[in-house]
Amino acid sequence: MLYKDACNRKSNQQNLGTIHCSNLCTEIMEYTSTDEVAVCNLASIALNMYVKADRTYDFHRLFEVTKVIVQNLNKIIDINYYPIPEVLNPHLLKDLTDRGLWSEEMKNQLIAHNGSVQALEDVPDDLKNLYKTVWEISQRTIISMAADRGAFIDQSQSLNIHVAEPNYGKLTSMHFYGWKQDLGLVLSWAKKVNFAEGLKTGMYYLRTKPAANPIKFTLQKEELQEKQRADMVCSLENREACASCSA
Repeated sequence: MLYKDACNRKSNQQNLGTIHCSNLCTEIMEYTSTDEVAVCNLASIALNMYVKADRTYDFHRLFEVTKVIVQNLNKIIDINYYPIPEVLNPHLLKDLTDRGLWSEEMKNQLIAHNGSVQALEDVPDDLKNLYKTVWEISQRTIISMAADRGAFIDQSQSLNIHVAEPNYGKLTSMHFYGWKQDLGLVLSWAKKVNFAEGLKTGMYYLRTKPAANPIKFTLQKEELQEKQRADMVCSLENREACASCSA
């Protein structure tokens, strides 16, 4: 948890704009624009390694090592670029455009549904099957794919699991499924050798949906709101046809 006001009051990037987030460990807070995202590039120095045998400190050696580290970090920062995609998947945008389905209304519906196409009537089934959000992909499939990769990885892998509304039953089932996964058979010394069952890493992060969705300030909601009002408002002239009153 960070305190946004304090972070921005003490920021040396106030001329750029408002800082909205930090890195994972919360010690790096930098401004992110619509063109690229700020990232932290870290290096560690073991300070105790510069204590000499006569119990004095080798500041000169520390300076030399720090200089090299800073130069390497600068190269990483200069070479790498982290663009932020606007609104939606560019491949989905291309497919919708090629089929004549892209429009301002389609854009608004995608934003309203948090990028999901599953509930959009105008999107054909083949695109719905192709473009699924992490919440719409079977996590059992994700775990099985991780197990398939495991036979070719000497250590392990970071495996994030996405469960919209987790509970003890779902998580228990998920962990036991991962634990029991057979990593497959490999051909070794002209005979098949069975690897030990189960994933080494059953889960890195468990991602869940927030209790409340953020306000979509950029969404032009007039038409969507009008449709929602039409669906929700009780019709006094036709009570029998209204789902809210007919019960």
